[in-house]
Amino acid sequence: MLCLSLLSAKSMNRSTPIWQIKYFSTESMKRLKNGGVSELLAKLLIQRNIKTKVDAELFLKPQLKDIESPFRFVWMQKSVERIVKAITGKEKIAVYGDYDADGITATALLVKFFRAIDVQANWYIPNRLSEGYGLNSNQIKKISSEGITLIITVDNGISSIEPIELANELGIDVIITDHHTKPDKMPSAYSIVHPDYAADKEEFPPSGAGVAFNLIIALRSYMRSIGFSNLPNLKQYIDIAALGTIADIVPLVGTNRIIVKYGLEQAAQKNSSKAISAMLNSKKNRGEISTKDIGFIVAPRINAAGRMGAAEIAMKLFLSENDNEICQYSKELNALNTKRQKLQSEILNETEEKISKLGNAKIIVAWGDWHKGIIGIVAGRIAEKYARPAIVISTSDKIATGSGRSIRNVNLFELISKTGHMLKHFGGHPQAVGLSIEKSKLDKFTYKINEAADSVAIDQTGQILYDDEIDFNQINNEFYSIIDTMKPFGNANPEPLFCSKNIVIEERRIVGNGHWKMRISQDGRIFPAIYFRSEEHTSELQSHSFISYAVFCLKKKIQFSFLLFLFVSLHLHLVTHYSTSPLT
Repeated sequence: MLCLSLLSAKSMNRSTPIWQIKYFSTESMKRLKNGGVSELLAKLLIQRNIKTKVDAELFLKPQLKDIESPFRFVWMQKSVERIVKAITGKEKIAVYGDYDADGITATALLVKFFRAIDVQANWYIPNRLSEGYGLNSNQIKKISSEGITLIITVDNGISSIEPIELANELGIDVIITDHHTKPDKMPSAYSIVHPDYAADKEEFPPSGAGVAFNLIIALRSYMRSIGFSNLPNLKQYIDIAALGTIADIVPLVGTNRIIVKYGLEQAAQKNSSKAISAMLNSKKNRGEISTKDIGFIVAPRINAAGRMGAAEIAMKLFLSENDNEICQYSKELNALNTKRQKLQSEILNETEEKISKLGNAKIIVAWGDWHKGIIGIVAGRIAEKYARPAIVISTSDKIATGSGRSIRNVNLFELISKTGHMLKHFGGHPQAVGLSIEKSKLDKFTYKINEAADSVAIDQTGQILYDDEIDFNQINNEFYSIIDTMKPFGNANPEPLFCSKNIVIEERRIVGNGHWKMRISQDGRIFPAIYFRSEEHTSELQSHSFISYAVFCLKKKIQFSFLLFLFVSLHLHLVTHYSTSPLT
């Protein structure tokens, strides 16, 4: 089946994608081929910076034993010793999380582990709408009043200087586990488990859930070494760790890749997380579960809870063992996601109207009386569409709250840092930031952030790379099997894209919400296809029209197990240079 998605350059402000084949080293190709790697696989590996046979083996055949030691984090030993001291001393422990899918899964990992060893740790996730991101002083006071003497943060804490100082004054030790960009001034925590504090600099840093998973690996290992028994098998949690890893779009290389590969396998099993099973629902009994199933079905529902100020529903779903409760919480998440989608559409339309008046600013900044929980995803859509960093700001409260998303090769966190003196708070990653600002400073902030961007080369062409140019007659079971070995796909290991020329659309019909279901051919070889987001070109592409070139990825669809060749579908991402005849 072909999934098509056409992009147009009707607007001067909209990015016009340029498709180019990825570069690969012929010398590296020769080495891999001499090591017995096929030409197609060698090319795909090199384009993902895998250039030796040893690295190829580790990438193609990841093993649980190859997960890096959690004690590579320099303060991990100190952290697990303090946690064990709290356990043996019957101290009260709190896990302080975050309201997105990465933070919620990280919180769930620690709480579920503690419950498995009969430690009833409390958990806290701030309300996105009323409290905002990270530790806050009011919650620290509340935690202190409950007699808690140890806080473990997950997916937050690295920027919480004042709340941690208050915790210290109140006699509470704070162990930070986080992966966000660390500020110039560090909090005075008991210990910090962070990728920047590792024995060797993390080339492919973990997500918040990944850091939390490292913590429970280290904690279990240390507890075993000092005589604890009946400790849980951590493989039962790896699907939750994989979910957070996929949701936070960290590079799927090294330990991240291992967690996701085995996490997806676990998610397909009967003994997987009941929460993930409930959200996958009909996908559960269809065999293989992919990163797209997690990224497009599960993660948005968890994120919707946080965006709508109801992260506790997602946490209760992960912690419950009652089937009726799980079913109810899953339905509530579905309802929240539907509401989120409606609000998102409304805000996106209003933002588009404002963008049309911005001209060619390097950084898109737009604000309005919008729902604070939705602006981040709108910023992401805007950045993707216009190939420019976008910051969308809600002015619904006294202090405006903003969320920014960037494009490749542009460090938005660095740019925001140059305007930090104007902001109440800010934090995040190179690709995603959050901020708060007084409304009176919005115009000046817009000017200053664009002034800071003048020194940065921002490629507004929206360049997209494909892996290889092929003919339809090359597509067979062996070809797909090579692609299959590259899974799981994600950041740093994108699904391979291929380009084919001189394509004829044999048939098409509209399905779903404006998608085209099609049959396309090249030199008599026909494949079914689906083209998503096609409404923009409904009047332009006609049945039996000719396409100069198409870029697509391959999908497998098993019809009958006894067939020699599997049914292969092509997902077409972009079609350009179209006409009604090869001769025009």
